[in-house]
Amino acid sequence: MKKYYQKRVYIDEYDVHLQLATSLLHTQEFGSETVLATKDYDTLGNIRARLQALQYLLQDASMTTFSPRGLLNPVDTLRYALRLSTPGQAALLAEQRPLYRVLHPTLDRFIQTAKRCHDSYQRNHEGCPIYHQDAAEQTRWLEHVLDNFRKNIETVSPLCQVQQFLMKNEPHRQKARRVVNALLRQYKSLMMVGIDLSYVQTVKDDITPMQIRQHRRQLLALLHNHSHFRHCAGYAWKLEHGPIKGFCYQLVCFFNAAQVDLYARIGVDIGTCWQTVTEKAGRSFCQRDLQDDYSYPGLMMFYQTDTAAPEKLYRILDNMIQTDTYARLTLPHHFRTSGSARVLQ
Repeated sequence: MKKYYQKRVYIDEYDVHLQLATSLLHTQEFGSETVLATKDYDTLGNIRARLQALQYLLQDASMTTFSPRGLLNPVDTLRYALRLSTPGQAALLAEQRPLYRVLHPTLDRFIQTAKRCHDSYQRNHEGCPIYHQDAAEQTRWLEHVLDNFRKNIETVSPLCQVQQFLMKNEPHRQKARRVVNALLRQYKSLMMVGIDLSYVQTVKDDITPMQIRQHRRQLLALLHNHSHFRHCAGYAWKLEHGPIKGFCYQLVCFFNAAQVDLYARIGVDIGTCWQTVTEKAGRSFCQRDLQDDYSYPGLMMFYQTDTAAPEKLYRILDNMIQTDTYARLTLPHHFRTSGSARVLQ
C-alpha cells in the first residue's frame, strides 16, 4: 500500500495578521458569523509584493537580463512580481497611492520614475498613454523605466532615507517589548485577548483622525479606570486604514490570568465599550469566539516558566507594526498610529 504524505505548508504569520487587520465580521443568513478579508488586503499585499520585487531586482540584476528556464522574458517575470496586469500599468501606480500612507523610499522612487517616464512618453506621442499601446511597446517602455530606476538608485542612494523610514517604528516597537517583558516578570501567567475595532460601513468614510484619536483615548481610559477591567495589566494597539474598512484598531490586552475566568467574554465587553464611546458607530469582533474560523490566535496564554514566551509575544507585536515598514500610516498633526502601556493597579 502506498503512503501519501501531506506536504507541510509554511504559514506566513504576518500574512495571516494582515488578513486579520483588513477583515470585517459578516453575519450570515442564519445568524452565524464569519471573518472575511476585504480588498484592503489586496491593496497592502500588492504594495508589499512590489517592494520585495524591487529589492530583489536591486540585489540581482539578472532578473532583467535572462529568462528563467526560458519560460518568460525577464521583463514579464518582473512584471508578474510587481503584480501589474500589463507593463503599462506601472504608469498608473502614482494615481493609486492609498490615503494616509507614505510608501517605502525604494517603492516611492520607482513610482516617481515610472510617472516621469510616462509623462515624457506622452509628450512625445501626442498625449497617448502607454497602457493603450500594444504589448511589445509597453514592454519596451517598462524596460526603459527599470533601466532609469536602477541608474537613479545608483546615482542617489536612498539608504539613508530607508534607514530613517524604518527607524520611525523602532521606538514604538522597543517600548512594546519593554511593556511585555515587565508584565512577564510581574505575573506568573498572562491572558492575551485580541480585538478588532472599526466602524460601521455607513459612517467609516466620515470618521476623521481627530475622532479616531478621541475614541481610542476614551476606550483606554476605561481599561485604566473601570472596575470591570481591574485585572487588565497592559495593552498594545496599532491603527490601520484602508479604503474599504476605513480606520480600525488592532488591540491586544493583557490580563492577570490568575484573576480572570478563561471563558469570560472580556473581548466582547471591550467591544461593547467601543460601541459606547463611538455612540454605536463602532463595530468589533474578538477572535476568541471565531477561533475555528480564523487561524490567527485571538486568545493566548503566556507563562513565566515558558522561556519562549517573550519571543512569541515579540512576533505578535512585530506583526502589528510591520505594515509601517513598507506603507507607513501617517496622520495629520503627528498623531500616533501605535502605542503600548502598562496599567498600574
